[in-house]
Amino acid sequence: MKTVKEVSELTGVSPRALHWYDRIGLLKPTAHSEAGYRLYDDEALEKLRQILYFREFGMPLGEIRGVLESPEYDRKAALRQQKRLLELKKMRLERLITSIDVILAGDDKLDFTVFDQSEIEGILQNMISELDEQQRDRLTNRYGSLEAFREMGIRNFEKPESRRFLQKLVEWYGSKERALARMYEAPDPNVLMENARRILNMYEKLNCLRLQNCPPGGGPAQQAMKELEAVLLDTSGMEQVKPLLLEEADGLLAGGEAVQRMDEKYGQGWSEFYVQAVMAYCK
Repeated sequence: MKTVKEVSELTGVSPRALHWYDRIGLLKPTAHSEAGYRLYDDEALEKLRQILYFREFGMPLGEIRGVLESPEYDRKAALRQQKRLLELKKMRLERLITSIDVILAGDDKLDFTVFDQSEIEGILQNMISELDEQQRDRLTNRYGSLEAFREMGIRNFEKPESRRFLQKLVEWYGSKERALARMYEAPDPNVLMENARRILNMYEKLNCLRLQNCPPGGGPAQQAMKELEAVLLDTSGMEQVKPLLLEEADGLLAGGEAVQRMDEKYGQGWSEFYVQAVMAYCK
């Protein structure tokens, strides 16, 4: 058995983080000493190692707990996926080093495809590997083969609008590695449902404030926006979500189906209220 101090020295995880993991049910100590101190056995340390692997790729603590508690969690499959992500990261770094060597040799023309070609191929390959038999058959019938689907996906990623979307993902997640890790994930359906429920609950709360004639820039609405931001940060794994909120608001300002869909769900005027609340919160 190891104490919190010993686990911290062994793993680099701070005692405060270990206490928090215990509090939220992510990593419970195996036992407590007579003096009440937390103690961890080898099984707990192995679980902590898995947690650290997931954290390396930016997964929120709530999702990690959901994944580890899922009866469908496959430790070896998760490790294989994480290994593949690290291999892609290694490949990208090697190409970056090569490109810098070229610049130092006197050729200052930098090829920006060095940043994303292998990642794009890896995303598509991982997507295909996660398909069930029915989905594979459907894609094969539509495109002729899974390889044809993969090639079509690569072509689509090369379109300017796809490049812009990928750039936004990198900005939202704070790094290419975190965005890539997120695209590689196959999250637990129960976690996805719970995350969606939390976000919808915040939309409902904002709508109740609208129906009570609370101003979108007023205290209650802005407090609700703060809570929505916290939920989005926790469920998305992003570094920041205000750019995402502004992007959503811009889409509603443009009108069209998004406004119609949201106003049909929450009532006429919801979209305008939400846009104003976002703008006030993000200014």
